[in-house]
Amino acid sequence: MIIKSQTSDRDKYCALTRIVDGEMSETLSTFTISLDNFEELKLRLNKLSRKLATLGRISANFCKLCSAIEGSPKMHTGGCPRIFNHCFKCFGRHAATTCSEGYLQLPAGCICWSCWLPLQSTFGVRFHSDRKEEIGAGCSNPARRFLKELAIIFFHNRQVAPSIQCSSTTKKEYLNWLFQASSAGEGQVPNIILLLEAAMK
Repeated sequence: MIIKSQTSDRDKYCALTRIVDGEMSETLSTFTISLDNFEELKLRLNKLSRKLATLGRISANFCKLCSAIEGSPKMHTGGCPRIFNHCFKCFGRHAATTCSEGYLQLPAGCICWSCWLPLQSTFGVRFHSDRKEEIGAGCSNPARRFLKELAIIFFHNRQVAPSIQCSSTTKKEYLNWLFQASSAGEGQVPNIILLLEAAMK
């Protein structure tokens, strides 16, 4: 508060040097930070893991994406309208058959390129096997044909999960944001897991 005080620059300088020299103590500011409750966080992650398993039991006749977002089984004829004209190759708003851009570069070695779930455990909760034969083409995780689609839709429409804060505007920034640990007081949970949780409430 010394800097913002109404005293002269010389008085401010003298007060600051007295603090550095240890001649006086000064309370600059007081603030409170709420600490992460890791026990509660682990309970949330376990609950999400169970919801994901339930999603895997939904009949193939139902749309996983709409069923999760709307909270009840949904069926479509002719494909899901939420992902219509969304390109899975470049995240653009066009049909993949007309896409002339290259494939988006995902972080190597830390996620399954088929379902987009992280391979490492988060607070002891594992959402995906790290066995080589169960990654990519061999993926049978319930998040397959769901999480990647959700991430693409969220990039274009943040109202799909309004509780998630994301300021990324470019595709590169967004991909980095998806797979980095949250900075929103959620421990070291990747943002893509928080997006999954928000969509499955």
